Amino acid sequence: MGAVHGRVREQRPHAVARGCERLDPIGPDEFAATLSVGVAAVKGTYQGKLAIVDKTPPEGYTLRVEGSGRPGFVKGEGRLTLTEEDGGTLVSIKAEAQVGGLIAAVGQRLVGAAGRMLMSQFFSALEAEIDRAATA
Repeated sequence: MGAVHGRVREQRPHAVARGCERLDPIGPDEFAATLSVGVAAVKGTYQGKLAIVDKTPPEGYTLRVEGSGRPGFVKGEGRLTLTEEDGGTLVSIKAEAQVGGLIAAVGQRLVGAAGRMLMSQFFSALEAEIDRAATA
């Protein structure tokens, strides 16, 4: 990301997360979420929780997610690391997830590809939002 490291940390990521219909605080660093997403022909709305744990500002944090909906369930964890690099911010994530139900039936390879696509869209939208805020 070309954005300055500090501005990445100041953003509200859910504001640009594709399919995020709501993200309401329910405790310190814990949120109730509603997401509408799809993998191939399997589309649905999920209700779940997101928690931010293992915070090490400004370097990163871990996100824990769990949710369920008509297409199945998802439970996962990802470590997000922010590193200053060449005047911008390098964002790295290492994640693992478990899925079940109909969504798992589409195959692990499709689920992984869909996850990478959603992450790419998210970071592109986040970078555009940071750039927009910087010029406002």
